Amino acid sequence: MRRGARQRASHSTLPGSPKTSPELGPGRDSPSSSRPSTRWYQSQERSIFERERMAGLRAIPYVASKLFVQSAFLAAQCALLLGTVLAFEALPGNRALLAGGLFGAAVASAALALFVSAAVRSAEKATGILIVLLLPQIIFAGAIAPLTGVSKKIGKAMIANWTFDGLLE
Repeated sequence: MRRGARQRASHSTLPGSPKTSPELGPGRDSPSSSRPSTRWYQSQERSIFERERMAGLRAIPYVASKLFVQSAFLAAQCALLLGTVLAFEALPGNRALLAGGLFGAAVASAALALFVSAAVRSAEKATGILIVLLLPQIIFAGAIAPLTGVSKKIGKAMIANWTFDGLLE
């Protein structure tokens, strides 16, 4: 292959072609971006999981380890959120139960997000599915309008409803 042809092949500028120019680097979104794109991260995560799977690690312990690491960050987020709210507003009930309910909802939401990210291959699909999953969480939480009849039964299947009920009681 001639030098010019090789250079054109590696610096493709066609729409939809992979970004491999030296200015962008592999998987970079833009020249000013210092972090890899989501597709690059997903491919790296998938390759790490495949390597771990070949070493004998099964999916459930792998996901449990991800949730365990995320739970430390979730606990910090819940503590900051609850501390900020309690600084400005007096919430009824035991603070330990409030923190536990908030942390439980955060872990359940993280597990739902991990499930969605594992079920699809692209970030665009995951975003679309998460929007469809989050809208019912907001609508059926009971914070917008009181739930009665069928909507109350549907609300019992929503993570946000459990948390909202726990904060009110």
